[in-house]
Amino acid sequence: MHSEGILAGELKHGPLALVIDDAMPVIMVVTKDPVYTEVHECFATVPHTVDCLQGILTVIPMQLLSFHIAVLRECNVDCPRNLAQVGDCQ
Repeated sequence: MHSEGILAGELKHGPLALVIDDAMPVIMVVTKDPVYTEVHECFATVPHTVDCLQGILTVIPMQLLSFHIAVLRECNVDCPRNLAQVGDCQ
């Protein structure tokens, strides 16, 4: 799965113009800033909160997405491949 971090203002004429398959999923984490009104057409919303907590509310859905994709791909989520030996992984 390819992933890329980009600025929301670059979407319209950059990466979205390169998406040629209508069935390709696009996942965006967009905070409510001045660009929000330009990219709000179709996405699930994360509740607005104070700025210091906004990172937590945007990271947790991505962690859950990663977990569920790994489970669907039958990857061992408790002992990932190429994990550096820091603790016991059994």
